[in-house]
Amino acid sequence: VAVATGSAGQFLKSAGAGAVPSFATIPAGGITVADMWRMTADKSVGTSSNVIDSNLEQCDTGIQGTLGSAMSVSSGLFTFPSTGIWLVMANITFINVSNNNAEYVEIKHQTTSNNGTAYADTAYAYAYFNSLASQLYSNATTMEMLDITNVSTHKIRFAVQSAQAAALLGGTNENYSTLSFIRLGDT
Repeated sequence: VAVATGSAGQFLKSAGAGAVPSFATIPAGGITVADMWRMTADKSVGTSSNVIDSNLEQCDTGIQGTLGSAMSVSSGLFTFPSTGIWLVMANITFINVSNNNAEYVEIKHQTTSNNGTAYADTAYAYAYFNSLASQLYSNATTMEMLDITNVSTHKIRFAVQSAQAAALLGGTNENYSTLSFIRLGDT
């Protein structure tokens, strides 16, 4: 069977056994979105779960940049700019402010598929202070891959909690506590 010519840069694509192949455009590949946010000020962390809902900004110091469309955030609830498989990471630095050596701190992801009417805790990381001295630092990192099929309803937020008094470290010119979003590919 004769196949009609395609356009420059296209490839010949099979339509399956017994079907006539056709020319097609090569699909876009690779990472299309990479975005990083940070805490701009310290946040007290209490013994109940606290959503990180303020003092957030896109990282913009020096030569830091983003790729593609940015995430958006409202009251700590992040909205994805497009569907796809997303790698989401939180890298949080905690400060011991209680002088307690039995202190744990946690960061967790809370995802929703119904626009925030219910949340599931989907990723956890813990850190521990093992000294009575205050101003000790500890770090916890979480990550997970999410299948975002609906940008109107599939969202994420982050929450922190501590056994005693602690704080999440923030800064306007440094990336002490960050939230990263990388779109890996199509869903």
